[in-house]
Amino acid sequence: EIMDKPAADAAVEEITEIPAEMSWIYETEGISVDDGIKNSGGVSGFLFALQLFHDTVDDNAKVIQDAFSNNDIRLYTIKVHSLKSSARIIGAMSLSSLAEKLENAGNHNDTDFIAANTGELIDSYTAFKDKLARLSGGDDTDDSDKELITEDDLLEAYEMLESAVPQRDYDLVEMIMERFKEYRLPDDVAAKVTELQKLVDTVDWGGMETFLEQLEP
Repeated sequence: EIMDKPAADAAVEEITEIPAEMSWIYETEGISVDDGIKNSGGVSGFLFALQLFHDTVDDNAKVIQDAFSNNDIRLYTIKVHSLKSSARIIGAMSLSSLAEKLENAGNHNDTDFIAANTGELIDSYTAFKDKLARLSGGDDTDDSDKELITEDDLLEAYEMLESAVPQRDYDLVEMIMERFKEYRLPDDVAAKVTELQKLVDTVDWGGMETFLEQLEP
C-alpha cells in the first residue's frame, strides 16, 4: 500500500553489450563470457562479479591454503564451495568444476583427493590475478569536489559498523561503506576503508571484527 513507482529518470539503463574497452575479456583464457553473462544475470552483473572476483583472489586463496595447511576440512569445504559459485558466475567453468570436486571431497572427508588437487586449485585460481590484471587500473574518480569527512562523521561510521558487524547485518554494513564514498578521505583513512572493504567483499566477519577492534579510539 505504501509502494511508490520510481520516476522514469530514476531507472538505471541495463548494459546489453560488453563495452569496447573490455573486449579483451573475450580472449581471456579460462573464461567463457557467454556463460558468465548467463550465470550472472546480464552484462552489468557479469562486469561487477568479474571485478569482485579479481579483487578478492589473494585473500580467498590464502584462506583456502591456510585451511588446507591446518587440516581444517570444514572451513576448506566452505571456501571451495564459495569459489565454485563465484567462478561459475564469471564463466570460469573449469575452475568451478575443480572447486566442486574438492567441495565433494571435503563433504566426504576424502583427504587424499584434497591433498592431490589443492595445489592445482590454488595455482589455477591465483592465475586469474594476472589474467584479469587490466581490471586493476587506477581509480579515476575525482574526489576534489567532495567534502572532507569530519572526525565526528568518521567516528559515527565506525560506531555503526561496530554495532552492525556482530549482528552480521550485511545490508547495513554495505550501506555504511557506501557512505564513505560521499566524502573525501585523508590518505590514512582511505587506506583503512580500502582494507575494510576487502573484508566486506569476502564477507569475512571475523576479519571485520578484528579490524574494528584494532582501530584507534
